[in-house]
Amino acid sequence: MIKYKIQGPPNHLLPGGISIPLKNNSFYRVTIMQQVEFLSVSKEDIKGSFDKSLHNPDVNLSLIAEELSEFMLTEVAPFVMNSYRDASKSILTKHDGSIVTETDRAVEKMLRQKLLELIPDAAFLGEETAAEHADRATELFESDYVWVVDPIDGTANFAHGIPNFVVAPALMKRDGDKLVPLFGMLLMPADGIMIYNDQDNAYLTDLATGTTEILGEHSSQSKVVFDSGHLIDPYLVWDSKELETVVNFSATLAHAVYTILGKGRAMAVGGRFWDIAAMLAPAEKAGLKLFDADSGTLIDSFGVDDFELSAGKYLWLVKNSLILAREEDVDMIREHLYSSAN
Repeated sequence: MIKYKIQGPPNHLLPGGISIPLKNNSFYRVTIMQQVEFLSVSKEDIKGSFDKSLHNPDVNLSLIAEELSEFMLTEVAPFVMNSYRDASKSILTKHDGSIVTETDRAVEKMLRQKLLELIPDAAFLGEETAAEHADRATELFESDYVWVVDPIDGTANFAHGIPNFVVAPALMKRDGDKLVPLFGMLLMPADGIMIYNDQDNAYLTDLATGTTEILGEHSSQSKVVFDSGHLIDPYLVWDSKELETVVNFSATLAHAVYTILGKGRAMAVGGRFWDIAAMLAPAEKAGLKLFDADSGTLIDSFGVDDFELSAGKYLWLVKNSLILAREEDVDMIREHLYSSAN
């Protein structure tokens, strides 16, 4: 017999759980180290093989996407939009000189609670609380799963009534001493859209209708390039046959949404971990990849040495400048970088 701690009945979506398929075509959703009751399951009752480690279960991205989508649409989006329309919202200045609103902090708290329900043993990194745990930053690379959250990317836009802002949770999985993108969700409530992925595809949800469609692979020949890292030389773009315009909405993840949707050819970016984390997995499912802007090297994971981890203004800054593009476009994009960045 195999003994599991359990939560809930068969066929019930359980936070932080894994599925045990049974031969009677039902399954138990079980979660690790959370409940006080135990379920003993005979090996003979289990359909197929089941040898996942209890200390490092594979998460079911489809179930996470379903659960989190509902939460974002029914809880987060209405809350954010009510605040967005409130002209009296307070705007504060953080220690690094950037601005923050009470909504940023409230959304991060909402997401933290929900995300840690989904995967209770995961670590959590949020923009608004990262400085509180700066002395333990490297511990995140020892966790099997890490949630990385930008509660509102584009806070200045949000605070001043400009619709280009994004609520962005991401899930990273440890692979050795690296963190690999597994899941990301990009909610643009003022634009009425949300992009996310599961293990197979990237998806686009229309908030007005509630309909969701599979996003095909990025095949845009757009001559727009987004730049939130001040890497693209506009003079080179103006003389280019491939590109025409450099756009910066002061919201990195808004650039990511538009790039994934084919509104732009590619994007150049520099920023902190939470500025990029949520775009990585959906972009990959849409046929885009992340590259080092200087070398053109493909980047598919992140380790301790990829970040500035000393406490202070640059905590969690990604050390290298990056490009999100199709593989066949990356060299062309790099030809338009300022010489100091290439």
